[in-house]
Amino acid sequence: MALSLEQLAHEKSSDKRRELLNNITAMFLDGADHHTDREQALYAEVALRVLGEITTEDRAAFSDSIADETALPGSVVRHLAHDEVEVASPVLSRSPVLTDEDLVAVARSATQEHLHAISNRPTLSETVTDTLVEHGDRNVVCAVTVNPGARFSIGGLTTVTERSADDEEMRSNLLRRADLRERLVEKVLPMVSPDYADRLRGMIDNADDETIGRAVDAAQSTIEAERSGEARRRLETRMIIREIENGTRHIDDAIVYLADQARTMDIVMMLSRLTDIAEKLVRNVLFKPDNEPVAIIVRALGASETGFKALQDLRARKLYLPRTHLEQGMRTFAELDELTAKRSLRFVKVRSEVA
Repeated sequence: MALSLEQLAHEKSSDKRRELLNNITAMFLDGADHHTDREQALYAEVALRVLGEITTEDRAAFSDSIADETALPGSVVRHLAHDEVEVASPVLSRSPVLTDEDLVAVARSATQEHLHAISNRPTLSETVTDTLVEHGDRNVVCAVTVNPGARFSIGGLTTVTERSADDEEMRSNLLRRADLRERLVEKVLPMVSPDYADRLRGMIDNADDETIGRAVDAAQSTIEAERSGEARRRLETRMIIREIENGTRHIDDAIVYLADQARTMDIVMMLSRLTDIAEKLVRNVLFKPDNEPVAIIVRALGASETGFKALQDLRARKLYLPRTHLEQGMRTFAELDELTAKRSLRFVKVRSEVA
């Protein structure tokens, strides 16, 4: 004969505690549309307490049973998401209750197996994808690239493209995705000679997917030949940095020089070395539309409107920003004094070190 809820509440075995949890959850979901905030909080309090009293196997079974529910309190689902991976996986890969902020928090603190579970969700926002790409190992990144519901920011796609340079499977995953191929080509073009890049653009303008795929494959085959030129450019950039540090070259001149050649990654390297901020963070700043972080970095380094405008023009080409956005950025820069920028930069550096 089935026990009542009151009787189950007095049973201490894991089996009975699991049965209690399942019963109160069924009752809660049955009237989910009509619960008050107090009733939701009470259910969450009881559920969390019982979850702490049952085995990992029982918690995993419960997690799987409620992973698709939309009405569970966030506190309960978040608790499961931070549990052992066999418990966390169902909700990490399926639960609609978890927000981007919840998923990012797990991705920054949990195991690679937890990240892999997140990478299998039906959809992934740019924010979550960026975090997975930043913190995930090869298996996680491959899973993200093959997930058709994953959206990529320019910064995230750049990171994946760099990581795929020596990884055939990762590169193949990217090239098979029609939604990413055009942007991938734009990332490949700067790596080849100017003449070849012009021919490649001509091939792509009115090409079908198969032709574009062949063009990308051809571009990839030239990368090795171009690496010596890339090494020379990186050496030149290090020399420019030394000149700025020695006071023999102004930051404006360096930014204009590199921006005119669309040497985005060399600008990232230069700004990173001069500010002592990780390249990864500088790259994310440059590849996102927000004007203020870029303005803070270059103003703190003593750049004038000349240098900032050159950088903005480059960002506009890379990110397809409208002229109104550029004008707003110039106003932001004009209102920012160097002392305030330096203070703000120190705050950014402290936050990046803590993170």
